[in-house]
Amino acid sequence: MQLSKYFILVLLVAMGFLACKETETVYPDPYAGGLPPLGIAFDRGQPTPAEGGTGDIVTFKVTGLLPYKDSVEFYMGDQLAEVTNIGENSVSLKVPPFASSGAVTVKIGDELLYTPVFTVKGKLKIDRTFLAGRGANGAISSIVPTSNNRYLLVGAFTQYNAAGVSNPLYGITMTETNGAYVSAFGVDSAVGATGIIRHAAQLPNGKILIGGSFSRYGSHTSLISGITAINQQGYLDTMIVNVIPTEDDIDAAGEHEGNAEVVTVDTVPAFNAGFTGSINRIYYHDEKVYVVGNFYVYQQVYYPNSTRYTKVSDYRQVSNIARMDINGNLDSTFHYDLAEHKGKQGVIGNIGSSYMTENGQLILVGRFTSYDGTPTGNIVRLDENGDMDPTFMAGTGTNGVINSITYNATTKKYVITGLFDTYNGQPRKNMAVLNEDGSLDANFIPQAVTGGVIVYAKQMSNGYIITTGTFQKYGDVTRYGLMVLNPDGTLSADHNNTGKFNGIVTDMVETVSAEGDPAMILVGFIQSFDNSAVGNIVRLVFER
Repeated sequence: MQLSKYFILVLLVAMGFLACKETETVYPDPYAGGLPPLGIAFDRGQPTPAEGGTGDIVTFKVTGLLPYKDSVEFYMGDQLAEVTNIGENSVSLKVPPFASSGAVTVKIGDELLYTPVFTVKGKLKIDRTFLAGRGANGAISSIVPTSNNRYLLVGAFTQYNAAGVSNPLYGITMTETNGAYVSAFGVDSAVGATGIIRHAAQLPNGKILIGGSFSRYGSHTSLISGITAINQQGYLDTMIVNVIPTEDDIDAAGEHEGNAEVVTVDTVPAFNAGFTGSINRIYYHDEKVYVVGNFYVYQQVYYPNSTRYTKVSDYRQVSNIARMDINGNLDSTFHYDLAEHKGKQGVIGNIGSSYMTENGQLILVGRFTSYDGTPTGNIVRLDENGDMDPTFMAGTGTNGVINSITYNATTKKYVITGLFDTYNGQPRKNMAVLNEDGSLDANFIPQAVTGGVIVYAKQMSNGYIITTGTFQKYGDVTRYGLMVLNPDGTLSADHNNTGKFNGIVTDMVETVSAEGDPAMILVGFIQSFDNSAVGNIVRLVFER
């Protein structure tokens, strides 16, 4: 499987600037370098009040504006604001609906000026009590809730809120639910400087499976390929196995034990499986481990025929999806051709994202035209054997690539995003909401985005859909990179007050704030949001 061109572009954006310094959004200074344009000078202090909501009056101190009172226009997040008063030393504006925080744009003919930053009050805000601090210094691929009421973060970072400076984290760390770093979670150099962890899943015994693109964990630099198990303390889960003694082992044993039988052991990773390629998702269900990704060969070491120095491995052609037991043994009853001794064909194309249902069924999305020879339109649900589930009502699917799929267990809805115009023949531009059976939710009708694309979206239990990407407008309303939609696809009037979102989201997890309000944690490669620097992780609060 090769990732779609668009998915590669997103990945490059997310992973290609890991060393970039994240800085607060800076607006143009209209007075720098000489006289103010048109003789207009805004006071650099905060407006009065410094924040306000729709319909509130805000006053900026300014001189030189009065001669232009009949031609000047003010825009808050590109929404035209009503001028209630212009004087010699000030101007007052009424905050329009769907205004967003930031500098107000002042337009006089072809000349553009900017006021000091004004904060638009609404019911969505950054949670300043979230203790991520500076966050991660590189992309976070996934955030995974754990059984001890914490979060596991994985990705391509080396530091988290100053931790990892002297002992790099190398792609994995643990936090409390409030974002605070858990120092007791050791990483032992983890996957090293060249590895990337993309996802993780916790087993009932507390151990954690991690998957991605890596060939080591801690001091173990062999017998690991894309997947391994660690314990709850962050260290590699190992086991001791018997192996064939070498001549050196026999000679050494003979010197000390006479003619005693020589038994040679080796300490190896406890999860005995690996994949050639990359694992993007790991799931656990009913004592089975499922993996989805960009891989094409499964491998397992056969220790009875191995020595401490030379390992004998079994290789099988298995592409994109596989099922194993909790020890790594391949399950040949899942999407496997016993006669050919290899995995079945699977998708013709590539898998961009996936989801596992409560009853253990995988849903795959991406850019593919068929699954095991049966035509499908970029989305398919599998049955318990890994075959296509004909009861999934996707119909013809989409007419373009699907980049992400998410699910909310309360609303029982899926949200898909991508570069498509239709779903099962019905118009749906870049985004659609699906029922549990795969049929289209006719109540959700998205508007067109311009200036970019939708990359990732997830519905909350309260029905609101957090939608992120590189877009600049939704319909006629300016929303830079992040918007909150109602269940019918319209913009929420109370939750689109925030400023520009600059980044790519790769995962979200719903939670609550310290005050008990609904909240969502966003991770990915996120540089800034709402005029503040963000270290690839941020918690948003939906005030009641």
